[in-house]
Amino acid sequence: VRGRKGVPFSHLLTASPAATSFSLLSGSLPAGLSFSPTTGALSGTPATAGTNDLSFSAANAFGSGRGAALRIIIDPPLQVPVISSKAS
Repeated sequence: VRGRKGVPFSHLLTASPAATSFSLLSGSLPAGLSFSPTTGALSGTPATAGTNDLSFSAANAFGSGRGAALRIIIDPPLQVPVISSKAS
């Protein structure tokens, strides 16, 4: 999953059969993002560029499933070109 520093980000974890909760098992969210264990939503505005490897699990009334990996890559902000030489 990819995002860009300074640009609002949203990603929804899904499970089959339907989950009633999600857990972050390992890793750290990129700065500026939050995680809702109830809905599985990852959202916010990334504050730093980089790669984050995470592991999540999903649960329902019958128990918890095994963890699944998710890699979040936050790209640097787009740069506006600047002319560095004078026109002749």
